[in-house]
Amino acid sequence: MVTIRQSGRRLIMLVAMFFVAGFTSALLADDAPVRVRVGGYQFEPFVEGEKGVSIAFVKFLNARQNRYVFEFVEIPARRRYELLADGKIDMVFFEMPLWGWTDIAGKVETTTPLVRGSDVMVSREDHPLGSQVFDELQKRKIAVTFGYHYGFSGFSADPDQIRTKFNVIFAKTQRHALKHVLTGNADIAIVSDAFLDNETREQPALAATLRIADRVDQRYELPLLVRRMGPIGAGALNQILTEVIADGSFGRFLADEGLSGFSVVNE
Repeated sequence: MVTIRQSGRRLIMLVAMFFVAGFTSALLADDAPVRVRVGGYQFEPFVEGEKGVSIAFVKFLNARQNRYVFEFVEIPARRRYELLADGKIDMVFFEMPLWGWTDIAGKVETTTPLVRGSDVMVSREDHPLGSQVFDELQKRKIAVTFGYHYGFSGFSADPDQIRTKFNVIFAKTQRHALKHVLTGNADIAIVSDAFLDNETREQPALAATLRIADRVDQRYELPLLVRRMGPIGAGALNQILTEVIADGSFGRFLADEGLSGFSVVNE
């Protein structure tokens, strides 16, 4: 026969078991890695199809720590602002605030810059105007990448606005923009120096067919751009970056990706 005292003890034991189980679950939940969605658009060599520096950097960060799980999400270039503002993505790798982020500046923050670069103007080496092809851009047909921001257009990415002042061909990727020049469909293409360096390294004969302007369209230093109040802040990211820079693994990562000459940081 079960006494009242025995029933009370069983009740206390059951409550204690539920408490321990709940506390353990809470601990396990706290230990679970935090998901961070990294948006990326076609921007060679950072994103190129299912590969690129940004995608490799996601894997690199996941291998160097276990507090966060970074996941790459491909997005359209012109929708990156609304997607981040709406919380659909949490950050964008290697992105300049000047590239259209000023309207939502209060919703984003940046890490320390990691990679430097510039956008260069190229034409065919045998263009009849020679180096003068880079003068008076309003008189030239210029191939650019859709959704990108360029210095010559005042950093506007609005196709209609740009077309009011320039004769522009909007290409899907930088590679397509360069192809417009190589086939004679455009006088000038504007591409990043990192992309051009990668292309000429893979195709050594390409360099001899191109003329590069002495002046650049823009120079930049690229940080990681983060959504405020998201799952990870710039401070936490900077701490991770400080560690991988200090131990040399970030430098080796850039070397593996062919970007050792574009590093901003001093290791």
